[in-house]
Amino acid sequence: GDHLTNNEKSRFLKWFEERAIWRCQYQWIDPTPVYIDVTANVFCGPGADLPRIESFLEYKLKELMAIRRGSLGYSEYQSDIFNVLKTKYTSMKVDYVDLIEPTIASVVNKTQFVVLQNITLNVNYTDRYYTTAPVANPLNTDN
Repeated sequence: GDHLTNNEKSRFLKWFEERAIWRCQYQWIDPTPVYIDVTANVFCGPGADLPRIESFLEYKLKELMAIRRGSLGYSEYQSDIFNVLKTKYTSMKVDYVDLIEPTIASVVNKTQFVVLQNITLNVNYTDRYYTTAPVANPLNTDN
């Protein structure tokens, strides 16, 4: 399993203290997870493969928040999440992102770590500047 039993912790501390600085005692502190949810509206340009983009972004969010060396005490900010969602891959055609949740940064102390609990991505097409109506050139002086 991922967790040590009390007996295993005691044995490890005893072993560690026998090899560590003389007359020092050590204390075992279990890390505490801080659970967050990510909810966002992601708007993509015409022709974007929405299911593929949604899967890709979920994968990248899970990769960002995967438990690894350095996770303990590492805070996650909205900008970290936003940067993943507003992907640098132009083939994804992500136009803009509306990050709904988290609403605040997940600032943790040195005994905590961030765990991604739920991901809700609403991936849609944007109509922000794609139009079918003819647009007049404002610089055209022939009129």
